[in-house]
Amino acid sequence: MHQPGRLVAFATFAVYLALTLLAARPVTDPDLWWHVATGELILDSGTLPRTDAWSYTVPGARWLNHEWLAQIGMASATRAGGLALLFLLAAALIATAFALVHVRLLRRGTPPLAATLLIAAAFSLSIPVWGARPQILTLVMLALWLLLVDRFLERDAPSLAWLVFPLVIMLWSNLHGGYAAGIGFMGLAAVGAWLDGERRRAALMLAWSIPSLLAAAIHPLGWRQLVYPLEFLRENPWTATIVEWKKPAFTSGAFLLFELVLLASIVLAARVRETKPAWRDLLVFLAATHLALNHGRHVAVWGIVAIPIIGTWLPGAARTAWPRVAAIAALVIALVLAPFVIVTQEAIAANVVAQQPVAATAALGSLGPNVRLFTQYHWAGYVLWRTEGRVRVFVDSRADTVYPAHIARDYDAVMSADPRALRVLADSGTNAVLLPPDAFIAGVLQQQGWRVVHRDAVAVVLAR
Repeated sequence: MHQPGRLVAFATFAVYLALTLLAARPVTDPDLWWHVATGELILDSGTLPRTDAWSYTVPGARWLNHEWLAQIGMASATRAGGLALLFLLAAALIATAFALVHVRLLRRGTPPLAATLLIAAAFSLSIPVWGARPQILTLVMLALWLLLVDRFLERDAPSLAWLVFPLVIMLWSNLHGGYAAGIGFMGLAAVGAWLDGERRRAALMLAWSIPSLLAAAIHPLGWRQLVYPLEFLRENPWTATIVEWKKPAFTSGAFLLFELVLLASIVLAARVRETKPAWRDLLVFLAATHLALNHGRHVAVWGIVAIPIIGTWLPGAARTAWPRVAAIAALVIALVLAPFVIVTQEAIAANVVAQQPVAATAALGSLGPNVRLFTQYHWAGYVLWRTEGRVRVFVDSRADTVYPAHIARDYDAVMSADPRALRVLADSGTNAVLLPPDAFIAGVLQQQGWRVVHRDAVAVVLAR
């Protein structure tokens, strides 16, 4: 069905305008602070930290810092232009990821207006994970990776294909552990292509996956970087604690939209298209759906992976010129982000004050050296960044990259005022806590003689 070019252009402009405005919000992910602090540590020392120096519960423990390259970028951006520049770059990366998905939709023959609407759905699914965090880089790299996979399965591969895939994975592996999903989807696409009868190309793709996998080990962690991402395929005390690693609740927001789009895609695959869906698409679609149904954070990945596949199941598929989409996306991104870096500083400051214990952290300085602080999981990173690591913490959101499982259980015991909470604090040598004023354990500690050092609407600081 022919769709007027002006309508498509207007819809595309509107979608990318909304996408970029939303992405440019100063949302401070709890992990932001320790990522920036780590990047600053690397820049200042010229070496990568391999053992923990920020906690008092596991000092000297091995630190599996697999996102070091992203952290250098985050710290460099913050030094060059403050948090405003960091958020600007994050917003640009988010918009770029969906521009790449859009290109993939059109290359696969999705009708232009339908492609724009599907992009609106895809970016809506990913909003919960937006922010200045290394995971955003996986959205970009995954969108690019799947474009490459499509290209090489649709035509005779160029002679440099054996080099392109490993180089992309090597970069991706040093930015974020999500590279493993890329290799997994590549392997499934190759198996599906074999089942579709494209055996020569499938064999080449499977062959390319081997050097790509080996390239992921070109990383300071070496072979350990190959194993680490697989640990999240099974539940552990950390995945049980971190909200985004829990199963999505289909009640509202992005997760409800995910359910609706998933159900609609099943109907499309079964009824709309006259020809059967390709195995290379079905296997990848099913794997992405499995991840999304098990972990809320992977709903964003599902949007990147599955939306272009859904587009091929729509009627009226026909190749179209996609450079216009890239031009519109680039124009919108530039229009929105150019003034953003100038006007957002106050918004960022207000956001930080609302979400983090700014005044309470400053009050920790009155306690002198050797502060051993128990604080909320999502506040600890800010404390580490603000105090430049001088205040040691019980636990922080580096989670399983540093801390063993029993620390997660001990943390939960304190936060829930479990009968063994006081013993956990005593045995660990904790001498200060920073908690919400209404935290039950804060009241218990005051009854035990802990003194109030600072109190405001956001947090209370208690010391022995």
